[in-house]
Amino acid sequence: MYNDLGVPELVARMTTAMLVFGPDKLPRTIQDVSRFIRNIRKFSEIAKQDIRTELGTGFQKLRVGGLQSEGLPAQAPG
Repeated sequence: MYNDLGVPELVARMTTAMLVFGPDKLPRTIQDVSRFIRNIRKFSEIAKQDIRTELGTGFQKLRVGGLQSEGLPAQAPG
């Protein structure tokens, strides 16, 4: 999503954030947003690991995000 973010876009976003939140609240807001993103990523990784564990060893290469798989067994175990 942000892989193609250039310098002008970055400056525009920083300026907008400064105007919206102000210089006093901006550092705290950035910390809160960063913490939220970390928690979402952590939750996502735990959920993917739980799915892989529940499905068993035949499904270890299952790509949960794209619902595409590599090397799935011909039939699901038992």
